[in-house]
Amino acid sequence: MGKLTDALKAGVRAAREEHAAQRSRPDGDRYIMARKLVCCGHCGGDRFEKRDVVLRPNTMFSVDASWLDRGAVVLICVHCTSLQWFGTSPEAAD
Repeated sequence: MGKLTDALKAGVRAAREEHAAQRSRPDGDRYIMARKLVCCGHCGGDRFEKRDVVLRPNTMFSVDASWLDRGAVVLICVHCTSLQWFGTSPEAAD
């Protein structure tokens, strides 16, 4: 039973170390828009995944929505997954 306990303790210790290592190297990138670091409005995080999106106007629009065809950029907070939309691409900060 001693070897099993030692093995379980070693496994828990390894899992804790891996978790701590992952938290110390956050995923995602930092971005700047209008000379200001982009921060999440919900959690205050500053690391994001960037996605380019194309917006398609609904055919039922009676107004000119041609500006939607240009697309947009979405930054997704890696901490809380909140979305921030931009009409032009933010610059990478790192």
